[in-house]
Amino acid sequence: MFNYYLVGRHFVLYTDHNPLTFINSIQDTHNRRARILMSIKEFDFTIRHISGSINVVADGLSRSSYALKSDLRVPLDSKTKKNVIESYHLDLARYGLEKTYEAMRSKMNRPNMYRDVKDYIQSSKICILYKHYQTTPNVSWYRSYQLLLYIHGISTI
Repeated sequence: MFNYYLVGRHFVLYTDHNPLTFINSIQDTHNRRARILMSIKEFDFTIRHISGSINVVADGLSRSSYALKSDLRVPLDSKTKKNVIESYHLDLARYGLEKTYEAMRSKMNRPNMYRDVKDYIQSSKICILYKHYQTTPNVSWYRSYQLLLYIHGISTI
């Protein structure tokens, strides 16, 4: 990926890992380390040690993920909040409260989000119209017993 930028040019590699500065002097002829050494021999570089407390550039790169995990929240007005919930709900083909909430929770964490999703779905005319109610089949106990006997070959219907 970076070969285009590095091959044929001399560069300096700064590291806070002091044992890495001796990598060019290793004469390893077998195992995985030898294969790695062979692959980096195509580059013209010098390795210099820099103390970790001084290496602020590396600290900034390695800790950038912490900055993204901050508790920053964009305030949503009621119309925008409704549009966000509706978008998630429609993307999931109107699968209901739990799936919509879980999809939203994986991307954001907002106060009262579960209640907001529940209120939206309960007020959605389409969801109310097409809600699938689970009902038990209307088969009498006696009829079920006859069917069971028939399946086992004990009786005929």
